[in-house]
Amino acid sequence: MRHLGSVSILRVAGFHPPSPTLPPEGEEGSPCHRGLILRQANSDRALRVCDTEGMLTTILATLALAPAMSADDLTCAVMGSPAPIKTANALDYAGVRYPFCCGGCDGTFGKEPAKFVKKASEGKAAIGYFLFDPVSGLRLEFKETPANFTDYKGTRYFFENADNKKAFEGMKDKFATAPEKEVLKCSVVGHDFEGYAGAGAFADYEGVRYYFCCGDCLGNFKKEPAKYAGPVQAKVQAPKALRPPKGS
Repeated sequence: MRHLGSVSILRVAGFHPPSPTLPPEGEEGSPCHRGLILRQANSDRALRVCDTEGMLTTILATLALAPAMSADDLTCAVMGSPAPIKTANALDYAGVRYPFCCGGCDGTFGKEPAKFVKKASEGKAAIGYFLFDPVSGLRLEFKETPANFTDYKGTRYFFENADNKKAFEGMKDKFATAPEKEVLKCSVVGHDFEGYAGAGAFADYEGVRYYFCCGDCLGNFKKEPAKYAGPVQAKVQAPKALRPPKGS
């Protein structure tokens, strides 16, 4: 288990768009008449328009000098709204943590996580962050979100060091592509994990992602992968959306 040092993040003040003027309550064709609610999003850089049927449109404020993206800024996979990286309202799926903007989004995402992940991979917004260094395979923990990161195909990646980030930048598809199957059990010592946050490392072998309790087990597995992969084949399964343990 590796712990990153505390990193300070300088936030640049966001743009505050003017409040829109809504037509009088009940006027024909007005948002109020149709049951629409217009409100400013948490980021102060977008407006959200929600109707009574649950439809959502995000109107991005056009800025000549937009603030740089912060490591704490993620996008809700369901609603497309700002989602803070540090929130208890999140789900883990395939080693990635997905925070949400409100209480109902986790349930929607949990029913079809692969659908939302695929959609995000085709866009520019990051909807989740990988819990591990994609190059070393070691679990990352930090008190403050590191400012140095890479967003790729809907996922935010953090790194132990600059060399790992450079390696990732050179071979993104290699390090960012996850197998369709996984084993949430340390095949070296036999420890079962309730979720991804409990694992200390991972490695991919013959189309399966194996999670381990620590870096030492990861090293042993890499030396003799066939030896350790064989006994846990009954544990091979497709990823599931799991609730992160409190405080993880």
